[in-house]
Amino acid sequence: WVENGRRWRCNMCAQLNECPSNYFCHLDETGQRRDRDQRPELSKGVVEFIAPAEYMVRPPQEPTFFFVIDVSATAVRSGMLESTANAIRKSLDDLPGRGRTKIGFITYDNSVHYYNLASDLSAPQMVVVSDLKELFVPLPDSLLVNLQESRAVVESFLENLPTMFSKNPVASMSCLGPALKAAFTVMKQIGGKMCVFQSMMPNLGDGALRPRENPAMMGTPNETKLLRPDMTWYKDTAIEFSRQQISVDMFLFPYQYMDIAALAELPKLTAGQLYSYPGFNIERDGPTFEAQLNKRLTQTTAFEAVMRIRCTKG
Repeated sequence: WVENGRRWRCNMCAQLNECPSNYFCHLDETGQRRDRDQRPELSKGVVEFIAPAEYMVRPPQEPTFFFVIDVSATAVRSGMLESTANAIRKSLDDLPGRGRTKIGFITYDNSVHYYNLASDLSAPQMVVVSDLKELFVPLPDSLLVNLQESRAVVESFLENLPTMFSKNPVASMSCLGPALKAAFTVMKQIGGKMCVFQSMMPNLGDGALRPRENPAMMGTPNETKLLRPDMTWYKDTAIEFSRQQISVDMFLFPYQYMDIAALAELPKLTAGQLYSYPGFNIERDGPTFEAQLNKRLTQTTAFEAVMRIRCTKG
């Protein structure tokens, strides 16, 4: 501060600036403003301000939760599907966003299943897309719905989900990659949190993985290769998700080798979390999994942010 507080010199660019009359305050004998202790921006190292609209990339979007759920035979028989549906249903009342919250679901095995959750329906409608190469999104306006308006339909879906695939579950096939692409297409205009539940290694369509486990490499310098992904599909997908403000939480339930090193790229690069429950048993692991999922869904969440950095000449 100079000229008895009428001007101030920026400590970043050294530019002299006029002090606005409504901000003026006299200096004390040490050359400091007399009101510095009453103004956080003058006495604190970090200060938060409510940013005006000029700092927004776009208006605040609705808090959005999208669930991508494996319904293969392993998921059904292990109890993972039942535990997932229970945890989501118990969390509905506490999801952030109040009346603005949006929600949607996709399930998959050897095909991708979309769900129409429009509020005027008495029960959800399932649309199956089995062409994984020419994947399309049917009913784009009814796949991501307002939770408050479609609450009855959403609860009906979650109550029936554990038994929907119990009669003829698809064994040993999982098209996680196409399901992620489908979910991205639905979410990309808004962004939000995507929760993925996977019980076996993806082996169909984009993102299909191959077994890399090699006991001969254990205990040798080459063992580190098994801890790194050997394909870039999940990394590239994660970067695209991040650009559209989509964060991925991944819950894995492996009963055999799954290549977590590759799958972990999704939560790692989208500010998400990865949880693994090897040999999942609903009685032993169900309460822990449901508590962790509930915490991730209901905790205080920042869905979108803009960062601007200013620095000194040096």
